Amino acid sequence: MTERLLILDIETVPDLDAGRRLLGLPSAMDAEVRAGMSEHCRRKGKTDEEMFIKPALQKLVALAFVETSRDEHRAPWKTHRIVSASTARYGEGRIIERLAAALDTLPLPVIVGWNTSGFDLPVLPYRAMALSLSVRPLMFRYPEEVPKWRLPDHPKPRDYWKRYGDDHIDLMDLLSGYGTSTRTSLNGIAAVLGLPEKMDGMDGAHVEAAFIAGRHDEICRYCEADTVMLYCAWLRYQLTAEDLTAESHAGSLESLGEAIDELGEKGVHLAAFRAGA
Repeated sequence: MTERLLILDIETVPDLDAGRRLLGLPSAMDAEVRAGMSEHCRRKGKTDEEMFIKPALQKLVALAFVETSRDEHRAPWKTHRIVSASTARYGEGRIIERLAAALDTLPLPVIVGWNTSGFDLPVLPYRAMALSLSVRPLMFRYPEEVPKWRLPDHPKPRDYWKRYGDDHIDLMDLLSGYGTSTRTSLNGIAAVLGLPEKMDGMDGAHVEAAFIAGRHDEICRYCEADTVMLYCAWLRYQLTAEDLTAESHAGSLESLGEAIDELGEKGVHLAAFRAGA
């Protein structure tokens, strides 16, 4: 039976238009609205560095995923494509619809992410609703028994919202024992595993400033590199969990390298992953 994965990451910035409506500041400058949103979302005792705008008040600026599959358990994963897109170039609605289409393609994929339970997946339904999109695979979980008349000639949808399920694996949540121990960052697990570091001068804290400066392609490359880093971490996890042998782990990395090569100059920022991990 074919297994299919979608390794997912998104980058966001605060939705200032929503902030204006929420705070009753229809004519305020961006800086005033941004400061007001910070105060609105600030939790008691948190510093500016610890403050984060809620998922419902974020908008998408970039999305990336790595798509892979295999036909047998413990076999190597074949990387089919490494996809990234900027909302500045394609529009937010189109990108979300493209992701939903990938999730609605047979065989239905498992999502693998890092903090996707806490952030990425909660953001997407809010944005779909804000943009009035029809994207069933991205919406909230379905009951255990879906009436056949609801989904004629279609397999039961994946439940990406079940925290302890197998349809969506938040590797950060999983490795922390679902919050029983301290969670680490993607950069932290990369350091532990000896994976290539994040792109110079860019991390999640810098995305908003880069967006304001119009550095949309840089954000997109950063998002894409994060998905590849996450995929390498996932492969290492599968190796230690004996879901991959040493040979199939190496074969999975080799296929990833071939996919990076196929990107040509567009994949230069991923060259560090070409040698494997």
